Parts: sequence; structure tokens; C-alpha cells
Amino acid sequence: TLFPYTTLFRSRYRYKEIARGEQDAIILDDDTCAILTKKYEGKTTYLVINLSPETKTISLDETFKTTKIQDTLATNYQNAKRTKDSLILQPFSITILK
Repeated sequence: TLFPYTTLFRSRYRYKEIARGEQDAIILDDDTCAILTKKYEGKTTYLVINLSPETKTISLDETFKTTKIQDTLATNYQNAKRTKDSLILQPFSITILK
């Protein structure tokens, strides 16, 4: 189906920093997960990527204290889940935090 692709394209227009922003990477202990920081016009968006075929839980530090899940692009059509200090990622997914 086209659902993941339409969500991806919609997100690029909704969050200009994804398409146009400066990018930086946050290295995680798990080499199947990464966080990309995108900044543009004073706004910051985080792309949290899980390249594993398994659900993953990553710890979030103070940087992410006020962020909320905006969208999840996942092959299993399930959303990521947020707790106070962690993020539960779906297999093969990208979660947008803002």
C-alpha cells in the first residue's frame, strides 16, 4: 500500500525542518537505532529511526523532556509509544518527535 509513502511526503511538507534543515546525528548504544536532529528557522524536529526487525525501547535524556510524538512511519502500521523517559519504537520505523 502507499500509506507509509503518503505519510512520509505529508511529513516533509508539514515539518519544513525535515526537508530543509541542518542535520546532526545522535549516536545511540544500539547500532540499529539512531536519532537525527533537524533544525530550521528556530524549530527542531527529531527523527528517531529503528532499522531492526524487532521493537526497541530507547532511553530519552533531558533534551527530549518536552517533546511529543508527532507521527510514526512503520511497516506494521503501529505507532511508537512514549513514556516519561523512554520511547518504544516499532520495527523498521521512523518516529517524528517535536
